[in-house]
Amino acid sequence: MRSKSILVVVVVMSLSLCVVPTFAKDYDDGLTHNINRRLYEGIDVSNGPEGNATTVNVLSGGRLTGSLWAYEDSKVNIYGGIIDSDLRSFDKSQINISGGSVGSFSAYDESKVYISGGTILGGVYAGGEASPDMGTEICDVYISGGVISGSITAGSIDEDSSRITIYGRNFAVDGTQVAYGECLYSSGHLTGRLPSGEMLNNDFSIRSNSSLTFVPGPDELLLLSPNGSEQIPGGSIHSIEWATYGSIDTILLEYSADNGSTWIDIDTVSGTNSYQWTVPEINSEDCLMRISNADDSNVNDTSDGLFSVYSNHLTLNIPNGGEALIAGLSCNITWLAKGTAENVRIEYSRNAGDTWTGIATTANTGSYLWELNGPESHEYLIRISDTDFPNINDTSDSTFTVSTCQDDIVGDINGDCIVNLLDLAMIAQNWLTDGYVRIFLYDLEQSPSWTIEGQWEYGQPLGLGGSAAGHSDPDSGSSGSNVYGVNLSGDYTVAIDGPYSLIAGPYDCRSFHDLRLRFARWLNTDGPDYVFCTFDVSNNGSDWQTVWQNDSTVTDSTWQGIEYDVSMTADNQQAVYFRWTYEILHDRAYPHSGWNIDDIELLGKR
Repeated sequence: MRSKSILVVVVVMSLSLCVVPTFAKDYDDGLTHNINRRLYEGIDVSNGPEGNATTVNVLSGGRLTGSLWAYEDSKVNIYGGIIDSDLRSFDKSQINISGGSVGSFSAYDESKVYISGGTILGGVYAGGEASPDMGTEICDVYISGGVISGSITAGSIDEDSSRITIYGRNFAVDGTQVAYGECLYSSGHLTGRLPSGEMLNNDFSIRSNSSLTFVPGPDELLLLSPNGSEQIPGGSIHSIEWATYGSIDTILLEYSADNGSTWIDIDTVSGTNSYQWTVPEINSEDCLMRISNADDSNVNDTSDGLFSVYSNHLTLNIPNGGEALIAGLSCNITWLAKGTAENVRIEYSRNAGDTWTGIATTANTGSYLWELNGPESHEYLIRISDTDFPNINDTSDSTFTVSTCQDDIVGDINGDCIVNLLDLAMIAQNWLTDGYVRIFLYDLEQSPSWTIEGQWEYGQPLGLGGSAAGHSDPDSGSSGSNVYGVNLSGDYTVAIDGPYSLIAGPYDCRSFHDLRLRFARWLNTDGPDYVFCTFDVSNNGSDWQTVWQNDSTVTDSTWQGIEYDVSMTADNQQAVYFRWTYEILHDRAYPHSGWNIDDIELLGKR
């Protein structure tokens, strides 16, 4: 680490000493740190306690009033921002400058530096060995882009060794064109064009055993992103970014989800330093990215560390903020789950997220009945997370209230301990709906990730099918774009098979009775001797009660509003499931466009 400087101010009149130390913050934990704000101090970057390299990324919003020094095997990436003072590399550290502004730059020991962008105001100095007792050590600086305002210096007056390699075209010293290879001049004024398009216009000097070399290569790849520690959602678009040195035409992109044991091709690309990657829907914390020269696989680079891809997704529905709940009663916590999470952890905070208390670890069923025992607070939040991947979580969008009514209050219909227009609205709603309340409504604009089999699909129907019998599918949902349906691209196949199901649930209905399910239906199917369709209900997921079945051919040409009484099976049950099925029974069945459903709504009375 750098030694701490001591500023001593002698005040003669009082014969006293004032000692003011200047400090540098140590980043030495082996992790990745993003600097995206102003720091009124310097930074020292070094290895973690087990020798793991620490990485510091200076982003566009970052600004360091002090200097930034890198030691050991640490890595510093200057993507943007400002370093007012000096940037230095020691030992075997690595620095990548692709953006931002640096006051001055110096490299020592066996460090490696890649300059592909940004601005260096005070020039570039490659000094080699930092201390006389450290042996023969040579640092390397590679310049392929950026603006260097000061001079370029290789070596020092103490005969230290360093190498500066500049990639580009049209190099000239004092106006005389020079060939690729080692520079034969010890000093002068250098001009040329870098691969990034910036122009060199710098004084330079080469001292002792050091060298300055001009090359159009050698070929080299430097992976910039993802480079370790990122958490990337499965199914999202992530920009793979890299720097290319030399004459590489085509690059092979690969990823590994098992720490490099196996590799999967992504694509081969040419003429670019980035690629918009559609991330696979997997769950892994052991992912790596690799880029290679497609013509020479020995030229490659791999992520410096592991990154994570999470495809499981949790969306908290209730309580999601603004609710007024009563201590001593229960709240049905509900959520939507995407992916393969088996269990979830549910927690609450009553101080807006400062601290969290566990409620339960439970099966990922989509609902949990929470017994509210207080204490009172206006700053409650709920958080739900995947037990296997805790970084997959969701929290209430805003706080809600849990309070206690000391006495029964006349006119307090909704039980929130106050009488206001909400109670009047509930009286009107109960009168209009005969006392029914909505338990859930799925408009299917987002997938609820229900279980599907056979040709059941989620998405937008294409308005196809029906050429042999019945009518075509709709070309959109009842109230939006998406539906659940059987073969959204046309008719179902008529090979004898099935039954195949769409299953929703489970749903906690212990607080409700007189349950009714509504949905919009667009169904075209052959008669029951050929194709058999049902709507079923279960309170355990294995024993099903048929509520409806097709007694004849069904040929809907418009959306139909359907409502079924499911109370006999679902009332006051903890785990209620709903199922829509189809089964091909005969090889002479006519192809039809099949099921389409939308706007599924469950109603009940408390």
